[in-house]
Amino acid sequence: MLKPIWRRLLYGLTSLPTIFALLLVLSSDSFAPRTMTDQVRLITAPYEFEFISWTANAVWAKVLQFSLGEERYLTTSAWHDLVLDYNDLLNRISAAENELTRVFSDPAVADPMAASAALRAELAGLRRSQSGRQNLVESILQEQVSAELRAQGFAVGGEVVPPVLFRFTPIPMGLIVSPRDAIRQDANVQLLPGLTLEQQIALENETERRLGVSALVVPFGGLGTFPTMIMETTYTSWVVEAVTHEWTHIYLYLTPLGMGYETSPELRTINETAASLIGKAIGREVVRHNYPEWASALPEVPMAAASTHGGLAAPLLEFDYQREMHVTRVETDRLLGLGMIDEAEAYLEQRRRFFAEHGHIIRRLNQAFFAFYGTYADSPGERGEDPVGPAVVKLFEQCPTAGAFLRVVSQVTSFAQLQQMASGGGCG
Repeated sequence: MLKPIWRRLLYGLTSLPTIFALLLVLSSDSFAPRTMTDQVRLITAPYEFEFISWTANAVWAKVLQFSLGEERYLTTSAWHDLVLDYNDLLNRISAAENELTRVFSDPAVADPMAASAALRAELAGLRRSQSGRQNLVESILQEQVSAELRAQGFAVGGEVVPPVLFRFTPIPMGLIVSPRDAIRQDANVQLLPGLTLEQQIALENETERRLGVSALVVPFGGLGTFPTMIMETTYTSWVVEAVTHEWTHIYLYLTPLGMGYETSPELRTINETAASLIGKAIGREVVRHNYPEWASALPEVPMAAASTHGGLAAPLLEFDYQREMHVTRVETDRLLGLGMIDEAEAYLEQRRRFFAEHGHIIRRLNQAFFAFYGTYADSPGERGEDPVGPAVVKLFEQCPTAGAFLRVVSQVTSFAQLQQMASGGGCG
């Protein structure tokens, strides 16, 4: 009985930061637009994601998952098969949704409702099946990630602290704001998932018009709420990487590095780069130990950035996206450094068209684009000549394990300290 009691206590304790944050939000009875984020929220208010009810529902779902504990009565072989079957179910749902769209878009179909009756019934059944299996699949993946984190020394009494808890869910989008004369993230406001392209463009235009900034609505693959939010996809290798990435943010939340997230662009980049490195390292081990048939397909380098930037076509083999994006960032920084804002923005539009010619469709390439994507600096490209990412990678490569790296980097409070650690074998 000791283990179940310990797990319940641990669960309750790790929920306290979320509950405290919710109470702070609920107790606020006035709003003065002091910061850039405050000013942006005056524009985005009708479109903002409501985290309170989502968190309450997600926590309740996790309580039910834990109370049932279905995964504890299954073998690891059964876990493997259940995840693969769930992926197959998601593929069938996607195929049915595409077919339904085709039926309603085909002018030759006189009565789409009648023509699609059987298909809609099939799709409803598939979605019910998905809903019934989602909790179990989440629990399986949580435990598989937890097993790797235990091996890295992140367990107390056999339980990972903080617990690995995530929820498959539609992910909010983010409105990123940067000044026009520099590349710097001044605001990141979460918006409703599934905003239409017209709504995204309208928000960007209104924000730029009223505040004189550069703005961009971006998609997220996950968010570090508690439980964390993860986009649902059949690419399980990416899922376990994203789950670990967001868990890392929760782990860092009460460490010197995590508490400094909003205090400087350098610390934000260190946070995001560290989470990316840990996500990739632990995610790779999860796949290697649980889904060996996928291990050979794991990329040796981060996936092409166009997959997250809205790429619609396969890139040409001779085109090096990361190199060209690096060139773009460096030249943009140079122009902005000279105060040539209009010239920099004209150059970015020219480069956007250049990327499109080579199969990488980027809807908007502006200062806000680099302010967001440049913080994930574990690989070259959007970071340009920013030395922060390479310093994080250098420290990571010096550490004997991913766990050792995370424990060391969590104590960083400045870029200067990171440089000193990376130069002096700071991982011991």
